[in-house]
Amino acid sequence: MNVVYASRFIASRLLRGHWRATLVLGVGLGLAAAVPVTAWGVARRTDHAFPAFRAFSLEGLGGVRGAAFCPDTAAGCQSYNPVAEQQTISHLPGIVATTRQASVITSVSTAARPDPQRTIVEGYYDEPLAIAGDVMTTSGRSRLVAGRIADFDAPDEVMANEAFLASRRAKVGETIQFAVYGEDEFDAAGEGSVPPLRAAHGVRIVGVIRQPTDLDAQDVNGGLYTDFGHLLLGPGVLRTFDFDVASYGIAIGIVPSDPNRDVESAVRNALPGRTVQFFAVGGDTVDQLDAIGRSVHLQASGARAFALTSMLAALVFGGQALARQLRRELDIRETLSALGMRSSDVQRATALRTAPIVAVAVFVCVTAAVLASPIGPVGIARKSELHPGVHFDWLTLIVGGVAVVFSVLSIALFVGRPTRTRVVTPAPMRISTWIGSVSASASAGVAYLRPASARRVQGPRRTAFGSCVIAAAAAVAAAVLVASLSSLVDHPTRYGFTWDAVLGNFGSQQQADDGTSRLRSVPHITSASELYTLDSQLEGRYAPLLAFADLDGYLPTTLPVTQGRLPVTKSEIALAEPLAAALHKHIGDPVEVSIQTADGVRTESLTLVGHVVVTALFPAIDPKNGVIVHPSLITETDTSAQNLVVRIDPTYRDETSAALKKAFPNSYSTAVPPTDVRNLQRLSSVPTLLALVIGILAAASLLHALMLIARASRHDLTVLRVLGASTRQARASLLWLATAIVGPAIIGGAVVGVIGGQIGWRSIATGRGLDQAPVTTIPRIAVVIVGGIVTANAVAWLLARRSTRASPASLLRAE
Repeated sequence: MNVVYASRFIASRLLRGHWRATLVLGVGLGLAAAVPVTAWGVARRTDHAFPAFRAFSLEGLGGVRGAAFCPDTAAGCQSYNPVAEQQTISHLPGIVATTRQASVITSVSTAARPDPQRTIVEGYYDEPLAIAGDVMTTSGRSRLVAGRIADFDAPDEVMANEAFLASRRAKVGETIQFAVYGEDEFDAAGEGSVPPLRAAHGVRIVGVIRQPTDLDAQDVNGGLYTDFGHLLLGPGVLRTFDFDVASYGIAIGIVPSDPNRDVESAVRNALPGRTVQFFAVGGDTVDQLDAIGRSVHLQASGARAFALTSMLAALVFGGQALARQLRRELDIRETLSALGMRSSDVQRATALRTAPIVAVAVFVCVTAAVLASPIGPVGIARKSELHPGVHFDWLTLIVGGVAVVFSVLSIALFVGRPTRTRVVTPAPMRISTWIGSVSASASAGVAYLRPASARRVQGPRRTAFGSCVIAAAAAVAAAVLVASLSSLVDHPTRYGFTWDAVLGNFGSQQQADDGTSRLRSVPHITSASELYTLDSQLEGRYAPLLAFADLDGYLPTTLPVTQGRLPVTKSEIALAEPLAAALHKHIGDPVEVSIQTADGVRTESLTLVGHVVVTALFPAIDPKNGVIVHPSLITETDTSAQNLVVRIDPTYRDETSAALKKAFPNSYSTAVPPTDVRNLQRLSSVPTLLALVIGILAAASLLHALMLIARASRHDLTVLRVLGASTRQARASLLWLATAIVGPAIIGGAVVGVIGGQIGWRSIATGRGLDQAPVTTIPRIAVVIVGGIVTANAVAWLLARRSTRASPASLLRAE
């Protein structure tokens, strides 16, 4: 009982004598711990925000939506009776709601952009479904973010998504002008090179919605394929037109009450020859959400990596500060031991003295993490957050608080343990011996690595050495990753965009022939091909087919092939390497492909002949999902070319690009990085940030080790000066000490970083279907090595300047 009382008495005396240090340490440790706790909470919130938005977007009355599209040809879109079809499927078992939606082709002008811009908008012949203040459309449930839901029976009220407002620089309440192509203008409307003949119609934007496309929208070059802006028109606006509107199709939105195969089969049987998609099991909306989900996961992983790195930094910096303070307060430990107090009693007193620090640190950590929670989510997930603001992640806060308690008490008990002195005679080190042969200062410097009481400083020295190895490896690996990504973005051919521009949006062979004629009027085109696309089922999964047909008078379009070759007959196929791996297919294996023809669905068995890297803008295809077939496989289905892809003579790039934009004003588009490449771009700063944090950790560990070594060898340094060494030589000995620790560590770490960075980039590129070898930049590696050694010597010089400030006589007198 007396021992317990003594421990409490000592702890209380220390607390009263050092209450300012208690407060400062508690606040400092709490803020240091709040950084990783906040970062981890941001990562969790980022991970959770998008799935919630995804479920919100796909939510319907029964949880599943679908659409039945008109036949692919223009004549097919104009010939069928959507009203009769809607009545037919609305009475099927399991169908609780339907709505007819038209992809209306318009030309829109706003106050900020008065020149008409071609736009495809969603027009509804039936009022869109309103759910809890939001709007349900056939492309997903849209969240109302500004204004109000339009009166869809009004002739002049529309809603716009965020991408439309951003690209047109419009705002809520603004009246915009748009003209609609008539059915007799379908050919002109398809490519959009000729303005509509009808007069413009004024409508007012009364509300702004957020659709899945808004999360990752980017209007890079103003072309048709990068424009994600949409207008939402109700039946009131559509009734104002006294002519038949040109449309790429009238979709019938389907909301089954009970999603199952029976409902799907019933709808398909009721609409023979039609393309029917149920978005819960496939479709463009789900594919896009999947791509965005991959981006969000990468961003959350970056936040987690920062959390782990900052946690390590908090342990190093906070641990060193706490240990120094406790050692200073417990300098009477030997006296207490002489009075009969056991080491366990000293540790108990240390723990009791640390308890107030723990309490302050936990309070500050939790409070700061909660106040900083609005930082999350990050990236794309921030726009998908349904409930922004302050967030209480109780699991993260509890785990973070427990980690603070455990870490602080562990450090305190470690400091309060009994000290032992063990004399070690270390074996000679070859590197140190070689450095020591350079000069007397170098010999004295490396001698500090083998002090008489080696055990006290060997731990910090090894920690500093290991930290420098890790920091150099991280910095070099980050340099390899960033350089490889920059090279990838700067060379679109490496992600499958092997042409300078894509032109046209042809809906018939007549349009394609007209587009080819316009192309031939533009000089300085080095290569050109027709691009064919066709929807298909590849081994049971949706996959658009792509094919490139040569144009007479131009060089053919080439594609990167990572293995094998491109198809040369209609019985062959090439796949992106990740897609082939997902299908468990190897070169030479058969691949089952189902395509829609005029006579129904036809299934072909094609031979896989190669792995290809290709990107398409419309339909949007990432390199990991590319499928290439011979053009004859598509042309025999009476499908016309959809686009033209061209390469421009670099000598005449500017004037040729201007001529192409004039010939194809609304469909001219240049290379746009695919989703996976943009995901990597969003994380391009993460490797550098992590390397910077680890570098700061290494510098702190080195400073700590040098301080302890210099303190342990202070007598030797003083004797050197007494024996005639100048102040400059004494300082140089510490510089050589820093070089002996850091030099081998940085060189070894750089080698590890090069290997690790190359392996990491190859893994990233292969998993995303990219044709990209890692880029190893010698200048950046040299900067890391030289910069690390210079930084270490700068730290050592500051410490040496402080250590040699006093005269040898005063130091010896103090001893």
